[in-house]
Amino acid sequence: MILCIDVGNTRIKWCIFDGDTVTARGALATRAISSTRNPWAGCPDGVVEARICNVAGPGVAQAINASLLGRYGVCPRIACVSASAGGVQCGYLQPSALGVDRWLAMLAGYQRVSTTVMVVDAGSAMTIDLVASDGVHCGGYILPGLRMLRDALSIGTHDVQVPIAQVSDLLSPALTTEGAVNKGCVLSCIATIERLYFVQPITLIITGGDAKLLHTHLQVPLVFAEDLVLEGLMLSHATFQ
Repeated sequence: MILCIDVGNTRIKWCIFDGDTVTARGALATRAISSTRNPWAGCPDGVVEARICNVAGPGVAQAINASLLGRYGVCPRIACVSASAGGVQCGYLQPSALGVDRWLAMLAGYQRVSTTVMVVDAGSAMTIDLVASDGVHCGGYILPGLRMLRDALSIGTHDVQVPIAQVSDLLSPALTTEGAVNKGCVLSCIATIERLYFVQPITLIITGGDAKLLHTHLQVPLVFAEDLVLEGLMLSHATFQ
């Protein structure tokens, strides 16, 4: 069995692959990796290989490496960006400057459709990447995710301190500060995605921690992928250090 781990800035998501089948999955806070005695307690035995996508820095990577050695006796393979893989050509002049999570999501997204695709990863930051039908990465966009947008308002203002909440009837103006902030943050993400989609309607795939929430409000055809980065880690053409 292979343990795939997606290490984000706020959350770590993992899943167990037995062949092509996901047999277990889970998540924990990134900050907990150093303070939790056995962060992989929910993982089954029998893991013979671990693969990691890490954007949270070397300190977190070291803590994960140590915990995996203690739990399974394995040293993880660390995913990296290459100039090309699986028919996708990196658009950056320096491929190593591209976030590895974006790269894996693109590889998995293109693998799914084999044509022009827009991949949206709605996490702490929201990333949007476009891949042409011939596999060329056309570039992308990075903007604050929902939580980061709310946090920016909380940090930059004295009176706007609101909890995260679900929103409905998005285009109806809110009559409370809490509603106005939450609707405004969701609407800013939705507007960006839909504006880019309507420029050139293509296959849209959305993944990430806030993907389900955004999915309920998007008014364009899309494919929801629960863990596109983890899918990318399992691809035979993914590259590792």
